[in-house]
Amino acid sequence: MKKTLGVFLPLYTTTLLLLLGSGLLTTYVSLRLTSIHVSSALIGAIIAANYIGLVIGGKVGHFLIARVGHIRAYVACAGIITAAVLGHGLTAFIPAWVALRLVIGLCMMCQYMVLESWLNDQAESNQRGMVFGFYMAATYLGMSLGQIVLMLQSNLGITTLLVIALCFALCLVPIALTTRTNARHMSPAPMELRYFVGAIPKVLATTLVIGMVVGSFYGLAPVYASLQSLTTQQTGLFMALAIFAGLIAQFPLSWLSDRYNRPLLMRLNAILLIVAALPLALLPHIDFPLLLAVGFVVSMLQFTLYPAGGGAGQRSDRAGTPRLAGRLSADGVRRRRQHRAIGGRRADRTAGRQYPVRLFRPVRRAAGGPQPHGESGRTAAGAGRAGAPHPAARQPRQLAAVAGAQSDLR
Repeated sequence: MKKTLGVFLPLYTTTLLLLLGSGLLTTYVSLRLTSIHVSSALIGAIIAANYIGLVIGGKVGHFLIARVGHIRAYVACAGIITAAVLGHGLTAFIPAWVALRLVIGLCMMCQYMVLESWLNDQAESNQRGMVFGFYMAATYLGMSLGQIVLMLQSNLGITTLLVIALCFALCLVPIALTTRTNARHMSPAPMELRYFVGAIPKVLATTLVIGMVVGSFYGLAPVYASLQSLTTQQTGLFMALAIFAGLIAQFPLSWLSDRYNRPLLMRLNAILLIVAALPLALLPHIDFPLLLAVGFVVSMLQFTLYPAGGGAGQRSDRAGTPRLAGRLSADGVRRRRQHRAIGGRRADRTAGRQYPVRLFRPVRRAAGGPQPHGESGRTAAGAGRAGAPHPAARQPRQLAAVAGAQSDLR
């Protein structure tokens, strides 16, 4: 364990700083827009723009890494993100914020691809589980620390943006100074929509609805907390505790998934999530201690839905790695659809209740409820547009980077 941690420490440190800045920025944007009385429709559009950027970044990142290499691609994207973060403080023009969030999402996907392909390429087969376990721990820890930093801020002014920009700038340093050989050069991988439509329609549909749950949390939980009359510090504590619950929940889930039927675990998880989230949907006002407790339980369940769903879909042969890539490419698609729905006309009338309401519908579907006609096909199509890789049999060493990070966690 110590050897693994020491060898990959620069990448873990980079991940920690990257997610610290990202988690802080996501909550900051939601709270800032709520404080200046921006409509829920526009908040939904800005949040959706980030996930649209993630979708586009799946293709752009693969091309960029293949063209200039991992380190240069990462450095370029970090510089662009830092500038885009500071751009939030230069203007209050909402369409500009939409564009900035799209650019940030695109560049962050490129950075994720660099980090995860690097880890996947350098990790030995007998240590992959531990390598990516530390990676996921750094991810959740970074997001939790971002919320703690928010608690220390007296207001939502330019200082918070400077801290976020500082995190994105500092995440360059470990990568630039690492002495490890970077990941192998990637060749552009063609896309085959029919492959994903035929191979994993149910898995993609499951990924879509699970992402609607997680996407609603990241985008709307801060808004929900604000409309519960929580202070900035209380909102930061609520978010930090919720994200930390997601980290804790990964350990019992991994133990259970190796011993019990994974599809059954996912359905049970989804049913428990519906029950746990009932207070959020039914009570107009929740005392802060109770809100923390409910948020902790809900987050433990919602953040384990995707790993459980991923494990449930990984029951085929070893060619399942590109299937994972297809699901992960759909990640931005599913969240984009979530926030486009939130940004609709209904959003203005139900702003205070959107997080719990949006939580229920996709969880019911993930638990085994009926799917809308044609949804699986649309999901797979979205995954194809997002930049999913070619089947492994034809591209054994050129799999999409994002698939590698998750393939050994299940």
